[in-house]
Amino acid sequence: MKAILAILISLIFIGLLGLRSVSTPADSASGESLMVFCTASMKQPVEIIARQYEQRVGVEVALQFGGTGTLVSQIQLAKRGDLFIAADQNAITIIKKLGLAREILPLVKQVPVVVVKAGNPKNIRTLDDLFRSDVRVGIGNPEATSIGKATQTLLADRWNEFATRLTVMKPTVTEVAMDVTIGSIDAAIVWNSTAAQFEKLETIRLPELDSHEDIVNVAVLNGSANPTAALRFARYLAARDQGASVLTASGFDVVSGENPEIETRP
Repeated sequence: MKAILAILISLIFIGLLGLRSVSTPADSASGESLMVFCTASMKQPVEIIARQYEQRVGVEVALQFGGTGTLVSQIQLAKRGDLFIAADQNAITIIKKLGLAREILPLVKQVPVVVVKAGNPKNIRTLDDLFRSDVRVGIGNPEATSIGKATQTLLADRWNEFATRLTVMKPTVTEVAMDVTIGSIDAAIVWNSTAAQFEKLETIRLPELDSHEDIVNVAVLNGSANPTAALRFARYLAARDQGASVLTASGFDVVSGENPEIETRP
């Protein structure tokens, strides 16, 4: 337990230092800027949406990626930033209880799945196959990622045995999916939305995991220096003909959103 806490503290510290080196575009013409904490599972489409928004509206969008649990801790400590895109509803509940969030908008629905290399070389078909001695399995750390926490809950009495058989436990869901891609592990439990971003992976749906559905939400943070601009970008992310169209094209199961008028730069 002490080792896990030490790792988490290190991750939070590194993340806070990284606020100066996040994914940041060129200076905006309007002079406005937004800081977005975003779950790593949404990295690919959110980067696309952010760059489109900058071109259309002229507002700079800086992105800080990480595991949802780690990001919650960073937001608590930093007490700044404009938006938080969380991979699970529980994280939103936590920041609301802490008084760190304003408006909340739902973005996409997701469920846990197993991913393997295309062709499923280890013939993984059931949950029991993940307990086989010849199968190397990875997952996101339950203390740092929403998928790890969800899996721990879903496996219940089998979690302790499962944890002892794991080959890797990573701080983000995308890292563990990448491990399957490069062949360092044979299978991983990830969100189906994450799986959709890896072309070389095959998805396996299991009844033991299908019972859990979660919502990715975007929250406007109370630490925002410009909550009006933050809400405008949140609505853009959720809009059917704007951010939501990118999410759909990326394989996400989009929650029906609004379609607001967005003021564009001249």
